Amino acid sequence: MTVYKYDLVLESEELVQPCDELDLLVYLHRARRPLPYEKHIDTSAMTDVILEMNRQDEKWGANRNLSPFVWQTILSEEVGEFAQAILHDEYGGSHAGTARTEMVQVAAVALQIIEMYDRLEQEKQKNTRCDCIGKRVRNFFKA
Repeated sequence: MTVYKYDLVLESEELVQPCDELDLLVYLHRARRPLPYEKHIDTSAMTDVILEMNRQDEKWGANRNLSPFVWQTILSEEVGEFAQAILHDEYGGSHAGTARTEMVQVAAVALQIIEMYDRLEQEKQKNTRCDCIGKRVRNFFKA
């Protein structure tokens, strides 16, 4: 087995030491900073939100083209249910213990709204491309 030597420069740049591949891999692993989104991927929160989005898709349809005002009403209703849950947690009531579930629903609706805006942007870009192609075709035949 060939062992390669590397000059390893530590982040402080004060120390350079020879190392083999294993040392280099260990150093790189320790020095690796997590990607910004990794913290959130490893929790059950994202999984629960996506499962809730799938449940909503099954119940209401996957590609709901609702106006932003309707989405805002749905989101407000879910936020109201979350408010009721934390109120009941604090002072008692039939919805005590449901705050996390309600917040998952809030997050799911919020992501559905973001997806709606993404679909609108994709459609806008598609139409812009079609308009550009149409203008080029018209200009071609005018010439």
